[in-house]
Amino acid sequence: MTHRALAELLCSAPALATTLARLPGPTRRDLLAHTRNLPATLLAWAFDHGSADELHALADNPHTGRATLTRLAEEIDDAAIHTRVYRHRHTTDALRRRLLAADPLPDELRAFVLRTTARRLLAPALDCPHPDLATHARRQVTGPRSRRPANTPQALHDWFHGTAYTSPRARALLRGRRALFDLGAWTDADWAELTALHNRSPLDNTSRLVLLEAPECPTPTALALLRTDNDDDSQESDDTPGDALAAGLAHGAFRPYDVVHHAPYAAHVLRACESLERDTAEITEPPVAAELRDEIAALLHTSLGARPAHWRALLAHLSAGDFPGTLPELCAAARTRAAPAYAPRPWPHVQQVSWSPFTHLLRCAESSAVSGIFGALDPHDLGELARYDTGRPLPDALVDAFLDHAPPELTDVFLSHHGHHAATQTRLLIRDDPALNAALLHSVDVPSRTWYAVAAGTPHGPDRTAPVPLHPRTRAALRGGVRTNRGADVVRHAVHTRDAELITAALRHPKSALTTAHQITGCRHLAALGRVDELADLAQPYGILDPLLATRIRSALGTHRDAAPRPGRLGVLAAQLRALDHAQCLHDLCHGSLDAIRSQMERDEPPPWDAVLALLTDGKLPERAIDLLAERPDCPDPVARALLERDRAHTAVPLALTPHSRTHALAALTRQPVVPEWLADNRLRPSLVWSVACLRAGTLTPDDVYALGRPARSVLHLLWTLPGELAPIREAVAADPALRHDHAPDTWAVVAALLPDFAGTLPELLATAAAATAPVSAANR
Repeated sequence: MTHRALAELLCSAPALATTLARLPGPTRRDLLAHTRNLPATLLAWAFDHGSADELHALADNPHTGRATLTRLAEEIDDAAIHTRVYRHRHTTDALRRRLLAADPLPDELRAFVLRTTARRLLAPALDCPHPDLATHARRQVTGPRSRRPANTPQALHDWFHGTAYTSPRARALLRGRRALFDLGAWTDADWAELTALHNRSPLDNTSRLVLLEAPECPTPTALALLRTDNDDDSQESDDTPGDALAAGLAHGAFRPYDVVHHAPYAAHVLRACESLERDTAEITEPPVAAELRDEIAALLHTSLGARPAHWRALLAHLSAGDFPGTLPELCAAARTRAAPAYAPRPWPHVQQVSWSPFTHLLRCAESSAVSGIFGALDPHDLGELARYDTGRPLPDALVDAFLDHAPPELTDVFLSHHGHHAATQTRLLIRDDPALNAALLHSVDVPSRTWYAVAAGTPHGPDRTAPVPLHPRTRAALRGGVRTNRGADVVRHAVHTRDAELITAALRHPKSALTTAHQITGCRHLAALGRVDELADLAQPYGILDPLLATRIRSALGTHRDAAPRPGRLGVLAAQLRALDHAQCLHDLCHGSLDAIRSQMERDEPPPWDAVLALLTDGKLPERAIDLLAERPDCPDPVARALLERDRAHTAVPLALTPHSRTHALAALTRQPVVPEWLADNRLRPSLVWSVACLRAGTLTPDDVYALGRPARSVLHLLWTLPGELAPIREAVAADPALRHDHAPDTWAVVAALLPDFAGTLPELLATAAAATAPVSAANR
């Protein structure tokens, strides 16, 4: 990670050649050998000023791209570099053929080719002008039926169709097969023939991906290769339509504009876009996904707008069969042609995800138009949205429109695909609809706080203050009579209701997951409801309640020795239960199991925060309690600051507290590394980085991260990962006065030496390096 940080920092150096000359040789070699996506300025320096060892390091870098490898082969006359380029995984087949066409051929490259048996490396030697290499290649490399295939589109199409989709080496296998074809010798007619063959019998995802990687593939054919097989979901391949789309965009086969405006078979294009979003749901969304979505949104705004009839016709054209035209042609057909008749789409099993090009377009529609569009659809067609899932939450307008228009039988289906998103759960809960609450609880493995909020009747909508009643399905689950995703565990949430029957049933349940805290909560509610007889019965010696709790109840009610409860003792019991609840909470937080601590997070009352702060200050709370306390939305500021102070090397506390409060975010910035220590030397996962969550929530700005973020190398790591979001940091580094002096190259050399272990901020690093080099320069003058 230090190499990436240094590369990012050096991009701001005004005199790069002089600056790099001041760096130690091993530092420069490591920079060129290990950095992913080297900036153009560093590459230019390497070609203009780099030594042989440094150019070798660049050629050995596994992340070096095609363009750089081509320059190394064409501009550097070095046999060792040519050998390194030939064996590099990103070198194209055409470049390997050019390297083998050299006369005389470098001995090192000749020896390497004679040693290898890899088809991808030997195939370019089949027709090379060196007989010994060609003979070796012919002995090792063959095609179907032990013969070399003809260099024709038909031969390639037939052979690629023979790939084993389940093979984990499918990509390598197909790249080796592709190397046997001299694609550079193909004419436009040959590529048109391959396009026609693919349209008649579409290739699988991996085959299309490998062809889109080839630089010879022209844009019309590349766009045609976005079409998939309609039965592609049955193939057990690791590659998806989104992988093929991403490969074409990454290798320059087409641009996002070309995909949206010129790719045929619009439904398949939309499927590839949907797949790309689904494949990247757990990581940072690639910029091309946003560009594609923006292009589609602009097209829909100008072509269809908010007219429901046009959207209804659009669905009909997509459902009637494979529409062969582009997306603009599809929109034009929806505007100008009559909607074709189509059979209702058969839906897959409820646990299967269904792709839906129409819903993908709806995600890009104007929010104000969505409700009208849904009103124009048949109830069956709403299944398109119910069974669609990209791994990211749907826009709020789509969720609201679906819940307004969908029949009840589709609600469970919708929630099984979309209910796991916190944003979707929020949109549903604020409706305060008992039936929707029950559907959510039965369809999705929701957090326990949602269960006890629904059980307690807590209103979520802004205009409701009265408790939300329980639906019969929810009551049945809380009674333990209906199995849900959480089984009998949900019975424990019945103690949060105000229903004495449900509470008593939960306390008596033979297989419930009630902790002592749950039992105390249930007994407090029974006492508030005046159910003395039930409490006396539950508190029998050697009964189901915790012994201390049962003793307190018997003592308060005066039921020792089988006596009847004495009248007027409910107030005493309520006070004793309140005191016991307080003591049990602190005991569980300090010494309880994880289940016991979680039960304290499900309290009807907030924890005793003053006592919690004292325990936290004294260092008596375990890490598992600290993490769960940070997740409470009512955590007060003094406790939050103490939690941030105690948590130094983990993720949960700042990730829970900082995205919702600028005060907490700034406090964390002065106490926490901007990237957790356990992620500092690994590939960054933005979803686990609290500073990224704050930047996207607006509680931190790039200027805050630049001025206060520490350590400096982690700030640069963020800048490397999120160059667009953190562009102001790069501008601030370039404008830093510490680098605007005559001895700036010496300053950069000190920066490079200090960077791996410097614990301060980026401005502090630059100022320290400037101060360290100023006397040396003055003495020299």
